[in-house]
Amino acid sequence: MTFCVGAYSSIQQVELCDQHKIPNLLEYTSLHLCTSVCFPLLVLIEFSLGLDLSLDTLHHPLVCAIQRAANYHAMFVNDIYSFTKELFDGDLMNRIPILLWDHLNHMKQ
Repeated sequence: MTFCVGAYSSIQQVELCDQHKIPNLLEYTSLHLCTSVCFPLLVLIEFSLGLDLSLDTLHHPLVCAIQRAANYHAMFVNDIYSFTKELFDGDLMNRIPILLWDHLNHMKQ
């Protein structure tokens, strides 16, 4: 994950908010994965514990899956805890209103 990808995703999120557009769940998750601090935090934890994991270990499918799962978990928990504040701020970039919006649109069809 590069800084440019994260910055571009942040810009996309701001533009969607400014336009009062609600992305679907897949779009939201893709954008949020790129702006999450979880991946850099995992690297910081490795460094602070004095671990020196090889690239083979870091790129192992199981390690990548664990990192992805940790990132998803952090995103879900953050969305639950921040929902009330974001709702009062008028920020719809949260999993809860997006799931509700998707569900309501599905019910209309």
